Amino acid sequence: MLLLAVLWANPNNNRSKHESPFPSTSNVLAQVAALPKDMGKKAPSLKEIYSRSTQDTTFVLPSSEEVVAFESLLNDSISGAFSPATFESKWNELGWNLIFPANENMVVIEELPTQRRGRGLYALRIEVVDPFMLQAPHRFYDTDTGVISRKLFEENAVQAGAWNTVSRKQYDMAHRRGSFFNAFTRCIVKNYPDIINFQIHGFAISKRKGDRAESPNTLAIISNATRSPDQMTKSFASQMKSLFGKDRVWLFPVETAELGATSNKQASVMQQRGNGKFLHIEMAKSFREDLMSSASDRGALYRAFRAAINKRGSLAKTDRKMEAN
Repeated sequence: MLLLAVLWANPNNNRSKHESPFPSTSNVLAQVAALPKDMGKKAPSLKEIYSRSTQDTTFVLPSSEEVVAFESLLNDSISGAFSPATFESKWNELGWNLIFPANENMVVIEELPTQRRGRGLYALRIEVVDPFMLQAPHRFYDTDTGVISRKLFEENAVQAGAWNTVSRKQYDMAHRRGSFFNAFTRCIVKNYPDIINFQIHGFAISKRKGDRAESPNTLAIISNATRSPDQMTKSFASQMKSLFGKDRVWLFPVETAELGATSNKQASVMQQRGNGKFLHIEMAKSFREDLMSSASDRGALYRAFRAAINKRGSLAKTDRKMEAN
């Protein structure tokens, strides 16, 4: 695997390559991306793929065999278990399409237009990465969380991204064991054991009952999906308080008993494997609106996230190499 990293310069995200302790997506994806494409057909952007991913979707409950086949093929794709020449056909056989957006250094895994069954939308960076995964499992119900996470993925060197493509009322990706979201999470954690999964949600203050979560000033609630927040989670909450106000961001369960994500299935997957870390953020509507409209606020959120990971030590080796250069 390639060993690359990213230099964070400013919110405009000027990037430089450096040696990194974190593996990028396997060489086979880079080789597939380099294969000749139909030059008369422009590859769509992630934004365009995201927008069309719910068109003509008819939800079909996934079978365990389908989920296992998806996870197995994704593992093989990352590890480079077969020839690039047969790569895309193998995904097509399972009802998926691979898109390599021009100049975006990523592969997007979407359902074929004729087989949109609500299995989700996924993306992987091919080379330059931070060891982070962004997930939005409730992009319809939690308004704007899908677009916010997509923009964060586009604007930063994130390893992986995942978005639901049907409403949680039809199939709740965050709370179903046999989901494609869980398969994607297992695969990423297996291949990138230091990954940090940053899952984005939204909440309505009017529906909260009791303690600080119902305050009209509340912007966000932070947790690691357990009742024992680790140092990384505490650090992220502290960074967020410094940036957005100490009386506007709350740490579960120390400062609020609400919205701790203790039944989240992706968190369970990561806890069972013992690899990576899970970080959960619930955002009030006003905060989501700010993030939708302000690249500066999105940059501040991501820098808070990255600073918390640095405190944990995961990025220390990378940053020392960057400083040396």
